[in-house]
Amino acid sequence: MIERYQTPEMRLLWSEARKYQVWAEVEILVMEAWESLGQVPIGTAKQLREALQKKPLDVSFARRVEEIEAETRHDIVAFTRALTEWVEDAQGSSPEVARWLHLGLTSTDVVDTAQNVLLDEALGLIEQELDKVLAALKHLAVRYKHLPAVGRTHGVHAEPTSFGLRFLAFYAALLRDKERLGRAREAIRVAMISGSVGNYAHVEPAVEAWVARKLGFQIEPASSQVVPRDRHAELMGALAILGANLER
Repeated sequence: MIERYQTPEMRLLWSEARKYQVWAEVEILVMEAWESLGQVPIGTAKQLREALQKKPLDVSFARRVEEIEAETRHDIVAFTRALTEWVEDAQGSSPEVARWLHLGLTSTDVVDTAQNVLLDEALGLIEQELDKVLAALKHLAVRYKHLPAVGRTHGVHAEPTSFGLRFLAFYAALLRDKERLGRAREAIRVAMISGSVGNYAHVEPAVEAWVARKLGFQIEPASSQVVPRDRHAELMGALAILGANLER
């Protein structure tokens, strides 16, 4: 039932292939950051990016990750192995990038940062649709501002009101929803590249700063092994309120 209301763009956004595309982008940005620090040979990240442009990650790649994960029982291990195979096939030779892939990272550096990228993109789609609803409600509020309607209070008729005012009330509620979503979207736009327990033991803070800047995100100021989940809770709360207002 829910899928009926999903746009093709939203379905594509949350596909396995798209997830792995964003994982790969985070890996590439990390590699670029290491290059800037002189820890990875210059051009390695470019080599990986060009291989993925030549042979983009698709449904067949997602299936290959699934096959490997059935053996490894670890999503990122399966992903990096599949990615090495994929690049080797695209280049026709053994890829040098495999040596530097995932350098200094823990799994959630990639998974959580990429998830925030996807959430940011998804909220962009939601905001576009919400703007259309707001424009329609504003039009109806003006159009019917003088059209009488029966008011109700305590379950019985009350003083007359207007249909325009009713539309205006919905408009005002959804406008608040848009503001809440905007705040939640900003809260989720953080990158975390801080290593296995968040203390930068195996990765430089400059790597995190590089990735965040390239994504247009802020740095997660204090993480453990994950992006703090209150950020996601704020987002889910904003979406739940929006859903309740739309249901009305």
